Amino acid sequence: MTSIASPCINSITYSRSIARQLGLQEKDLWRLLVGTRLTVDRFISDDSPISHADQLQIFSNSLKLSNDPAFGLTLGHMLTPSAHGALGFLSNCSPTLLSALRDFSKYLPTRVDFGRLDLRISEEYVVCNMQIRAQEELIYRLIAEAFSLSLHNLLQNILGAPISGAKLYFSFPRPHYWRRYEEHLSCEIHFGAEGDQLRLPITLAHVSNAASDFQTYLLCKEHCQRQLSTLDTRSGTSERVRKILLMASPEQNLTMEDVAETMLISKRTLARRLQNEGISFRQIREEVVIALAKSYLAETDLPIDEIASLLTYHDSSSFRRAFKRAAGQSPLAFRMQSNE
Repeated sequence: MTSIASPCINSITYSRSIARQLGLQEKDLWRLLVGTRLTVDRFISDDSPISHADQLQIFSNSLKLSNDPAFGLTLGHMLTPSAHGALGFLSNCSPTLLSALRDFSKYLPTRVDFGRLDLRISEEYVVCNMQIRAQEELIYRLIAEAFSLSLHNLLQNILGAPISGAKLYFSFPRPHYWRRYEEHLSCEIHFGAEGDQLRLPITLAHVSNAASDFQTYLLCKEHCQRQLSTLDTRSGTSERVRKILLMASPEQNLTMEDVAETMLISKRTLARRLQNEGISFRQIREEVVIALAKSYLAETDLPIDEIASLLTYHDSSSFRRAFKRAAGQSPLAFRMQSNE
């Protein structure tokens, strides 16, 4: 089994999908969170990322609660492109099948730290190597099943048909429920291989995506690139705050308390550390919001009122004033200048 060690961030949306699949109500959620540092209230209302250890514990708990060793297949079946947020939308509207895979591979670290996708092109195949960060055998298998099905769903969605000629390899021995794989996967399946990988005929690489939308593609790619650019080794408090804010969607509107909790410090400590770096939380949040606004204005035709709403402003007038204060010109003037 291949393992990787680079740290990252895990979107809580995957764990919420697990809870929904298990049919858990609010009063029962504690059962999924046993052994984690998450409270039920945080799980329900806080969209900040969760740690690697907590994510793996939730995977372990889900296997026990489902009482189904093949729960990874069930979970993977749910992982349609939309389940991956901006990453899913980006891949889903990529121009070709190969570009979708490259985008998924490049930006997957913005969503999870328990899996990576490495691509290799040969004369016959596009080889998608799945690298999984988990030591416990059952958890490793669950992730591999969900990972492979997620890829399968994405590619089949682009092709609009079963993936003809594909081969899927798993590093673990054939499980006793192996025939259930055939219910979800339309490709040749092998167990006990040297690694976990999906091989696609090279003839599929440049198949055009009928659902491609280039404007949406550029917008999603810019968003994913901003997220990826923050996943570096800089240790300053202000950089960590920017990273957390960029990883969140605008509608989350994270507060200083939310960010402090994610960083496992108090609001007071966060404020003091930012003050030592000569910046405030409000300034950082405004920088992030204005950067997003500039991207929307320059790269899309979205109406300014709609951009204001996307960025959680109560009205477009407030957005226009904030933008002019930060950028030195109105949103309309910025858009016109960008399009010259």
